[in-house]
Amino acid sequence: MKTTSVILAVAGAALAGAATALLLAPQSGRRTRRDIRRFVTEHCPGCAEKIDAITDRIANEIEAVKK
Repeated sequence: MKTTSVILAVAGAALAGAATALLLAPQSGRRTRRDIRRFVTEHCPGCAEKIDAITDRIANEIEAVKK
């Protein structure tokens, strides 16, 4: 197996685990999103702007597909 295949498999498994954890979280989605936003702004201040830019880009892509 190539190293990139292993890395992609691990990354995919991590994403699947994170998605499952979020879906099965015992609190509301709004509260979970707030907690994630707070964690990111406290621990990685530069990441917040990047995440906002990615979010805007995804929203624009979704709107383009809807048209």
